[in-house]
Amino acid sequence: MVEEVIGRHFKNAKAKQKKIILEHIRAVMECVKPSFLFDMVAASTKKLQEFLLELNQEIDQKLVLLCVDSVHPFFGQRQAMLCALELDHSLGTSTFLVDVSGDLEYPVLIKDSQRKPKMLSMLKAVIQKLSTDQSCHMEIQLEPEWPGCALFGILLGFLVVYYHEANQENCLAMVQLKVFNLKKNEIAVSSFSVPNALLQSNQDMICALERWKKENTSDSTLISEELVMLPNVIM
Repeated sequence: MVEEVIGRHFKNAKAKQKKIILEHIRAVMECVKPSFLFDMVAASTKKLQEFLLELNQEIDQKLVLLCVDSVHPFFGQRQAMLCALELDHSLGTSTFLVDVSGDLEYPVLIKDSQRKPKMLSMLKAVIQKLSTDQSCHMEIQLEPEWPGCALFGILLGFLVVYYHEANQENCLAMVQLKVFNLKKNEIAVSSFSVPNALLQSNQDMICALERWKKENTSDSTLISEELVMLPNVIM
């Protein structure tokens, strides 16, 4: 049982933390998201590798561990992660890329990822790593100029992914955002936002969000929405 594997490897974790780990694993296995960031409890890479090895003996859909910059461990399904990273096939339909770079007055929808060469270089490197390294544990170091926040959003399966130039602030301060939260068995497994004005002016995005909500509606899930406006948005 997955619950028992979690219990053996994270004995000192609180019951709530163990439940959060379980629901994120279930979310990945049920294709709610391609991967999740393991930040529920402190654990070394070696500990996570040992956990993954035993976990994969208990589940049909084997997971991999992708460590970004050695400190951000993502557990996910390899093929699902690869599909998410192929933006050319999903941009404008199941993934929307929004430029929130600090030199902009307001967030702008990116309709062609080819205009962002740094991002393309980053995605190509991650795709190559996942495609050629057949081990269950992989490491990748991001270049200083790569937009890491966009990579995180893609790996987490966000419908709307924020992009901004490296070493820049963002332009989301005091911008009205619509936040979408997905809970599974009362545990939050996904949360992303979109500038509300941008959403209201884009019918494709509205339709995609309706599809996302429909695909993720079940007896065990709850989707909520709220409008927020923050003086500072940390990414």
